Amino acid sequence: MKKERNHILTAGGYLTVYLALSLGILLSLYFALMQGARENTVRYRTVCAADIAGNSALGEYHRELQRQYDLFFIDTAYGSGAPSILNTEQHLKDYMNRNYEMTGLIGITKRRDFTAITAESVSVPQCRYIADGDFRPLRQQVYAYMAADPVEDAIAGALAGINQFQGLSLESGEWQRRRNDSERALEEARRASEGMTDENGEEVQIENPGEPVIAFRSTPILYQVIPNLDMVSQESIELSQVLSHRGLAFTGGYEPENTHDYPEVDALVFDEYILEKCGNYRETMKKSRLRYQVEYILAGKAEDEQNLEAIARRLMIIREAANCMYLFSDEGKKREAQILSLALACCLLNPELEKVITPVVLFAWAYLESVQDVKSLMAGGRVPLLKDASSWKIPLLSIFVPTIATRADPGGKGFSYQDYLRVFLFLEGRNLKTRRLLDMMEADIRKTAGNAGFMIDGCIDAFYMQAQVVDRTGYEYAIGREFGFN
Repeated sequence: MKKERNHILTAGGYLTVYLALSLGILLSLYFALMQGARENTVRYRTVCAADIAGNSALGEYHRELQRQYDLFFIDTAYGSGAPSILNTEQHLKDYMNRNYEMTGLIGITKRRDFTAITAESVSVPQCRYIADGDFRPLRQQVYAYMAADPVEDAIAGALAGINQFQGLSLESGEWQRRRNDSERALEEARRASEGMTDENGEEVQIENPGEPVIAFRSTPILYQVIPNLDMVSQESIELSQVLSHRGLAFTGGYEPENTHDYPEVDALVFDEYILEKCGNYRETMKKSRLRYQVEYILAGKAEDEQNLEAIARRLMIIREAANCMYLFSDEGKKREAQILSLALACCLLNPELEKVITPVVLFAWAYLESVQDVKSLMAGGRVPLLKDASSWKIPLLSIFVPTIATRADPGGKGFSYQDYLRVFLFLEGRNLKTRRLLDMMEADIRKTAGNAGFMIDGCIDAFYMQAQVVDRTGYEYAIGREFGFN
């Protein structure tokens, strides 16, 4: 009996030692598992918090930029007028820490779970500003917006007009040179005749039949083509404050993954975006700081009136070249000019002057027809790129009364004012018109509440964030995530 009791006691002692040793191993395993669970929880919650923070930052896209121009960019100034990526970093950090808190329905705030994670630091070492890569972010978003609606018909029409226009544009300088040469030749003939007398002993004076048109041509172009200048906008901007003049303040160079594979928008589609989002003389927009935004993109002047004048002058040059091409090829109209010139030369007892006077008459006639054309374009009419006898408006004798000879025709066929703007945009340099488009965006948004100091080059569409977190035990974990609207 005593032996049996001792055996039981010995077995119990072995079991106690075994359990004691096993418990140590089990506790070590338990604590290892608990620490692994804690670390995995920290990692998982940090991934979730970082994703939520990044997407929340994207959700802070600039509302006015999206509303007016359908673009998604984050203003790193957040309405303060002082853009800085440090502001975005602080927003990301705040979002992460808020997601670590356990604010519940009972109203207790800033409660922590057993991990008690805190985002110690959040940085954005790389980001992509709107002007990076030759304005690639802007061009990709414009493509995404324009791809939603078909624009093939508008593009096809624009291409047809551009192909016709480019050849004509090259001729404009040559026709101006020929016009100047003809006027110079007549002036030389006039000087050569000084002191000469006719059969009655009276001094011969050679009058220039194109002089009324030449004098009319020297007046400001808007006075020639717009009947009521009181209707012309007097709005202006301070050029030193807009992007294209103050220069780019923010560049990054970061190139995120383009998950939707958006290409850069091509020139014609980009121009259609400009025409859709920006106002012009024929179609102004109430939201705009300048009323004639497309004209600003083409001319770059501080005032609406200056920009409109530059476009009107460009239209005059083009229309004059087109009308000269037709007029000098039309034998019937050339004959009219020769008859008038011969009559004037005979009055001077020098029929040979007909050859000198005729080109001057033709150029004056072509210029006056061009004034008629531009007036019609400004009034909403259409004008054929190249005239024929049926579309020619001005009679020859009108060159003697140019101030009252022309009248706007709001009808017609051919190119409209907007069609010419479309061609001018295509011929404009890509970088310059993009900068000026951003000028208009910036100026328009500054008109809205809370955006007086808005700087569009401080806007980003993608960023790479790095976060360093620590839990209550001192365990640290770092994460890097990429975010963007693409």
